[in-house]
Amino acid sequence: MTRRWIGPAAAALAVLTLAGCGQPAAPPAGPPPAEPSTGSGLPPLPPRPVELPLAGVDPCALLTADQQATLGVRTTGERGEDTDRFGSIGCLWGSSSLPPGGAPLVRLVTAQGIDYYHQAGDTVIDIDGFPALQTTGSFVDAQVHCLVLIDIAAGQTLWTQYNRDGLPPNGITHELACDRARETARAMVSTLRARPGR
Repeated sequence: MTRRWIGPAAAALAVLTLAGCGQPAAPPAGPPPAEPSTGSGLPPLPPRPVELPLAGVDPCALLTADQQATLGVRTTGERGEDTDRFGSIGCLWGSSSLPPGGAPLVRLVTAQGIDYYHQAGDTVIDIDGFPALQTTGSFVDAQVHCLVLIDIAAGQTLWTQYNRDGLPPNGITHELACDRARETARAMVSTLRARPGR
C-alpha cells in the first residue's frame, strides 16, 4: 500500500527548493514505491470529464490573485523543484489570513496517476467534475491536515493539501483543513480549465 509522506507546511517549505536558491533539496525519505492499486479490490473511480495535462503548468500560477484573496492567501507562492521521489514541481503559499490560518500547497505529479495513491479508507469526492481522493498523509497530525488528490489526467495527479503551517492549532480541525483543501483544489481546477488551448 502506498503511503503519503508530507510534513507540516513549515517542513514542506524546507523540502521545496525555491527557484534560484541553489541545488534542489533531496526528496523526503519515505517507503519504497508500491504497485498501483489497480486490481486491489478497490472500486474504480468515476471517469474524468476532460483531460487537463499538467505539462508546462506553473504550479504557483494555479491560484489567481482573486482566488488568493478569496482563500486569504497574502503571499506569493514559492516554487519548489523535485518535491517528491518523482521529481514533481510544487508551490507553497504562506499562512491564510482566514481564521484559524493554515497554508495551501500543490504538487504537479506527472509521473503517477491517481491509482498509485488510492487506498482503502480514502473518501472519494468530486472536484469540479473530477474524481478525487480526500485523505491525510503519513507522519503528520491528521487533526490539522488534509490532502485532496485529483485525477486530473491519465497518469497524472494534482496533489493539493492544507496544513496548519507549523503554528499552534488555534481551532483548526481535520474537517476545516479538508474544507480549505477542497476550496483550494476547486480554484486550481478552475484555473487549469481556463488555460488557453484547453
